[in-house]
Amino acid sequence: MNKMQSRDLYQACQKIAIEAGVIIETEKKRGYKIIRKSRKELVTEIDLIVQSYLSETLGAINDCDIFYEEDKSQGSKILSKECFIIDPIDATHNLIAGLPFYNLSIGYVYNNEIVFGIIHFPYSEDIYHAYKGEGAYKNLDQLSVSKNIVLEKSIVAYDNQFHLDQSIMINYQKLVESVFTTRILGSANRDACFIAEGVLDARVWNSTKVFDIVAGSIIVNEAGGLVTDFNAQPINLGNINKVVMSNGGIHQELLELISL
Repeated sequence: MNKMQSRDLYQACQKIAIEAGVIIETEKKRGYKIIRKSRKELVTEIDLIVQSYLSETLGAINDCDIFYEEDKSQGSKILSKECFIIDPIDATHNLIAGLPFYNLSIGYVYNNEIVFGIIHFPYSEDIYHAYKGEGAYKNLDQLSVSKNIVLEKSIVAYDNQFHLDQSIMINYQKLVESVFTTRILGSANRDACFIAEGVLDARVWNSTKVFDIVAGSIIVNEAGGLVTDFNAQPINLGNINKVVMSNGGIHQELLELISL
């Protein structure tokens, strides 16, 4: 197994993400099986094909742990010294429905710190990426969050897991009454990238997993935004649940609203 310097690894992973996107688009045209994981959660055989491809190619260029959502046995092992955290397809339901917000992501973690994150949208062929301390980019263009500091002028995205807990709908109602408008796009990474490029002002996750937000969190941070839990604390990669990403300007007011 090879070991690469993290900066070289960052470049190599961008190429791998783009190659994985080609696989998604190719397999999508061929037709694919859909598997029901639970009453409100589907997965496709494309997810598994891309997961296998990413595991093999990432493992070939860097000898470290690789974590992905479908392996439920991993648990707290994500706190290992060095690892990739991948989401082969974020927003599988969008892909199935024909909506263009599906994507794939790669996060690289060293000593429990996110070093870089990459999100690729095969449909549009856009790649969002960030390396710690070097800014966030869409393709070659540097990103910057919105400058809005007024909550009532904000566009805030929200998760769609209303069936999980009654408080999720309660918090959403607070948002509807307090912000300019809301959006539910069904993609954690799409929302994070929209925040990073100043299209959205914030996104609220009432219940999420590290696979959903690891790449997006560094992209938002490097674009000048803020990522915390509901208690305004930095996110803990080993214990992800309630998360807010924002442009920073409305962050505290938003936290106060949903934490009431």
